[in-house]
Amino acid sequence: MNILPRINFCGVLTVLCSEIRHCAKPQTDIRMNSARSNLPYGNLPEKPKNCDVGYGKGGSAGYTSDGVATTVFDPGDAGYKGDIARSYFYMATRYRDKNMAISTEAQVMFAYSNNVCDFTLYSIDLLMSWHRNDPVSLKERIRNDAIYQHQGNRNPFIDYPCLAEYIWGDSIGKNVDFSKLASAYDATFSGQGCPCQQPYITVSPDSLSFESTPNVSVTQTFTISGENLVGNVTLSGAVAPFTVDNITFIPTDGSLSSTTVTVTYTPTAVGEHTTTLSITDGVATATIALNGTCVAGGTPDTLPKIVIGVPVGETLVLPSGVNSKILHLQVENLIGDITLTLSDVTGGFAINKSTVTKTEGTNGVQLIITRTGVGGATLTFGGAINKTLILTGE
Repeated sequence: MNILPRINFCGVLTVLCSEIRHCAKPQTDIRMNSARSNLPYGNLPEKPKNCDVGYGKGGSAGYTSDGVATTVFDPGDAGYKGDIARSYFYMATRYRDKNMAISTEAQVMFAYSNNVCDFTLYSIDLLMSWHRNDPVSLKERIRNDAIYQHQGNRNPFIDYPCLAEYIWGDSIGKNVDFSKLASAYDATFSGQGCPCQQPYITVSPDSLSFESTPNVSVTQTFTISGENLVGNVTLSGAVAPFTVDNITFIPTDGSLSSTTVTVTYTPTAVGEHTTTLSITDGVATATIALNGTCVAGGTPDTLPKIVIGVPVGETLVLPSGVNSKILHLQVENLIGDITLTLSDVTGGFAINKSTVTKTEGTNGVQLIITRTGVGGATLTFGGAINKTLILTGE
């Protein structure tokens, strides 16, 4: 029996005629195959009288199924509906540029527009229901392997059943993390076992390194994100001399968009310091390693300092008509990177850099300050500098 009736496209789409994945061995009783004809699929409420061969409701009959008034074919309840659905998923994906909506019967299942073939809303509801209720079986995996040996390609909806959810199901619009996908071939796989719907948390980067001197705070940031989370995300493991600005993160509908966490390193004595932060929603976990090095403090001549041509801690005024200012920024005795952040911004103030590395600071960099209106902002130099500059635009 052909899962997609050959009469609907052979002679027009000859490439599909040699596609073995739409050929099915099950239920090839002549009466069942005759009842199949070239009809669209559907769910019949009772066994049709034209085909009583032991396959439950297998057969065809006139029926309005989910709003489609036509004669449909029900393959019965012998455990092949999911196989059929996944074959349709493969064909619609592999031959997306082919018009499989040639006949009136085929147009119940397929729609073709702008050189793209896809399912109708009716067939999406039908096939996704069959896919979910009849999971991948051993015989289906064996057949998938055999076709791969013969034809050289696989049906990804058998290998990874949950992919269908991301195209036609409940996860449309969500990113697929292929590193989280488990296969129907995995020993622990059960049901549709969509492992990409299991909770997971991602941190970036997965480690931070700090340098400072006694009683001088330096800061760095990392981001947390997650999907399919089952509860609030909590952070633990921040012990002195490390602190974090937040330890609880609340997902929205199980999703936590990229969220920045600030880590502050404030050593009080020379030495090495390490800890590991643990992030979890109660099921998924992630970690980030923190490493700090505290070196001896210097005399005033060797402490970190910044030179920008404007007294730090005072005010830089951009007179009326002046919408930008270029400062030559140079740091001395820097033991780590410094961050540049704007706060309390009005008047459209902006800067061209958010970080100055030790190498850049030593060689000197241009700091460009711009504004689009009247207002002001506070420019903070983080890290070991920890100074501010008030910006005002007239």
